[in-house]
Amino acid sequence: GGKFRGQEQKWFALRFTGKDEDIDINADAKPEFSDWRWVGMEELPGLIVPFKRRLYDDLIVEFHDIPDRIVSLS
Repeated sequence: GGKFRGQEQKWFALRFTGKDEDIDINADAKPEFSDWRWVGMEELPGLIVPFKRRLYDDLIVEFHDIPDRIVSLS
């Protein structure tokens, strides 16, 4: 019954080929994030605000084989 029905989202899996030092979350005048770190995909839902956790659970199911496919391209 609300005015808004949510956002349409498109998710992409990418392979980062740089170094950690290449990531600069303060490159913008108004950064979106205050910190970053690498974590395993299975840890993501526990790091997300509760109302988005179901989405991240679904993404893990959808993208479950991406890390294996990326490693096999090396």
